[in-house]
Amino acid sequence: MRRRIQIWWPVMGWALFIFLLSSLRGDTLPTAPKWWSWLPVDKLVHVGLFGVLSGLMMHALRRGHTWAAAAAALVAISGTAAYGAFDEWRQTFVMLRSPSIADWLADTIGAVLGAWFYLRYESRSGQKTHRVST
Repeated sequence: MRRRIQIWWPVMGWALFIFLLSSLRGDTLPTAPKWWSWLPVDKLVHVGLFGVLSGLMMHALRRGHTWAAAAAALVAISGTAAYGAFDEWRQTFVMLRSPSIADWLADTIGAVLGAWFYLRYESRSGQKTHRVST
């Protein structure tokens, strides 16, 4: 049982990291250099942050609870997308921040990519899900 709980620590830690980043005032956020103006850096950051969260959830579900790949992907993607929606709503309470559907879409794309990359890694590495002793 202890191992099943411990495997979720990275997920909770990363979610807390995202929470802390989105709690920063809007004027304290770094801006991209002008020569990067063609690149949607903000959206790429969202994709990366929420992709990692989804991958960590996949790991916890596949290694800690032995969920089937499709079920784990569905839960990881929907859970990460829901956390992204909550995070966007919560930004209404942060000074100089506002919610954005485009940011939430980037979060959801990151969730899909994180689950997909995890499944590709798992299939290529030959690792199979194993039951954790309770």
